[in-house]
Amino acid sequence: MRVDFEDHDRTWAVWVETGIRIHTLRLSYALRRPGSESVVSVAQLPIGDALLDSFADSQEEPKALSEQLIDMLYTLASEKPPTECISYLQWRFCESIHDLRKRASAQSTNSAA
Repeated sequence: MRVDFEDHDRTWAVWVETGIRIHTLRLSYALRRPGSESVVSVAQLPIGDALLDSFADSQEEPKALSEQLIDMLYTLASEKPPTECISYLQWRFCESIHDLRKRASAQSTNSAA
């Protein structure tokens, strides 16, 4: 899962890097200049399978979950994105959780048929 926000000179991203049992939620940016392809990770948060599974858990409120995770990344960030970026990333991450749940529900329905 990955969400992006384009600022005046960089593209900010929040994304989940999946591992075997430990995963990482990252806040990073890439400068938008010709020839610049480097990505700078400004915050990372190790997350376990339980938190990753909560993305698909209908009992978890996606808005609260996305706000909490993005706020933690913002607190840890060595470089702070603009406020409007954080607001957008929280909203978009919440929407991504909704999309993930819809896909999981559709797959469940298809496999039951």
